[in-house]
Amino acid sequence: MHPNRRTEGAGDTPASALLSTLHSPHNQRTPVPHMALQPIFIDFETRSRVELRDAGGRTYVSDPSTEVMSLVMSADGVVYQWCPLRGEPAPDWIWTMAASGRPFVAHNAMAFDRLVWRGAGFPDPVGGWLDSMHLARRRGLPGSLGPIGK
Repeated sequence: MHPNRRTEGAGDTPASALLSTLHSPHNQRTPVPHMALQPIFIDFETRSRVELRDAGGRTYVSDPSTEVMSLVMSADGVVYQWCPLRGEPAPDWIWTMAASGRPFVAHNAMAFDRLVWRGAGFPDPVGGWLDSMHLARRRGLPGSLGPIGK
């Protein structure tokens, strides 16, 4: 059977199928050539006067009213959090992770998280970006997080 084809079975969930795609050595279309490196998972929470669904990611991120409320990253079982709205300066671990060579993974990374990351002035991660929404759709799974988690 093709390694990226989803099969039904005991314990097979959309989330497990997505993770198997993420770690599959046969995932040839993934732009990051070094999948042996464990990914770093990233999620931003933001707020703005602009409606993201109406404006799109680029317009939303570039609007002066858009603010990063929090950044959460997970690497090697450790969760890191930064809350700039509390006046916290950006911690050093942000730059360390960006320089690590490990890919950053986010759901809708290319149309949102990557844009927010750049808008915040952080350097592009050396390991590049993986978008779990795109990986899910390639596996024939829903693009929305809710159904994938079921």
